[in-house]
Amino acid sequence: MKKTIALLLLIVVLFSGCGAPAAQEDYGSFTTAKTSCYDEVYYAQTTRFKNDEGVLVTVVDICSAENGAIKYSIITDTSSEFWGFCWEKASYNIWLQTSKGLLCYKKAEFEWILDETVQKPDYIIEKAK
Repeated sequence: MKKTIALLLLIVVLFSGCGAPAAQEDYGSFTTAKTSCYDEVYYAQTTRFKNDEGVLVTVVDICSAENGAIKYSIITDTSSEFWGFCWEKASYNIWLQTSKGLLCYKKAEFEWILDETVQKPDYIIEKAK
């Protein structure tokens, strides 16, 4: 009797998907969720809006953790091409991944500027293609 119950429980678990993670696309190190930089002085979050041409774009807002004020905004081409952002581990560099590739924005005084010369750290994992 115990063997029959154990077998039935095993069948239920196997066919119900219990313990199996839901299939999700792998975005590597990148996210669209509110995320703080290494020392939690800033956080980044995304918003979406339609531009003047009616195209839905994603904006990455970099905000002060102290008071929530937006310090800088990075506007992407279109929301469908934006896959996420991630912070570097020990700097204020923020990486964006789009269907066109990786972009690094480096903090320079009061703004973040596109830095096309920087090398991506090995620990930053790109979205699976």
